[in-house]
Amino acid sequence: MASAELRNVAIDAASYFSDIRVPATFLAGSAVGGLFTMKSNQQQLKTMPRVEYWVRIVYTFLMFTTFLLSMNTAIMASSAFLTTKNTAVYNPMATSAFELLVREFNYELTITRWSYEISMISFIVAIMLRLLLEFDAFDKAAPRRRKSFAAAILLFTSSLAAHLMSFINTRMYQFKSIGALTIEVVKLVAGKNLKGHPLAALSVICAVMGALLLGRGLAMPPV
Repeated sequence: MASAELRNVAIDAASYFSDIRVPATFLAGSAVGGLFTMKSNQQQLKTMPRVEYWVRIVYTFLMFTTFLLSMNTAIMASSAFLTTKNTAVYNPMATSAFELLVREFNYELTITRWSYEISMISFIVAIMLRLLLEFDAFDKAAPRRRKSFAAAILLFTSSLAAHLMSFINTRMYQFKSIGALTIEVVKLVAGKNLKGHPLAALSVICAVMGALLLGRGLAMPPV
């Protein structure tokens, strides 16, 4: 079998970053809107069911996660897009655009790919939670008809999530699953940020401290 011919695939590689930043930007905008759709005062928080309280917390953090990861995707992709245009700083010759991306832009490819896929899944789950709240799924006094609608929404969303996870896991190419991709992202971020620019190290430190404070907040009484 003849080997594939080397060719200049810089334009093809650049199109990946150009294409992914557009939907990521729209997703970030939708997440911003979703963050401010539910406002509850202190009195409402004290009287609402405990399950509904925690669902609102999870919804907010899922939308926030969607916003952060989508912005990360859009900004990194925009920067990488410009870099791919400067073929003087790397070798644009490869048998395919994917081969070039893995060889020359593995960090940008892996991070944007993971960020975008996780942000989409986070957004889908957040929308499901918002609809469950809309149909009073956690209110014991709600009519059975509304609870049936809520159960249907849960099942439809679960069906979509399972389908997407199955599809994503079979299209990883480099990795066995999105879990393996996540582990690779942790390795890349820790390895690059802790040894790189001081602001990169600060990014890791802030993320760790944020996770600790999140855990502290979850361990406290609801109100």
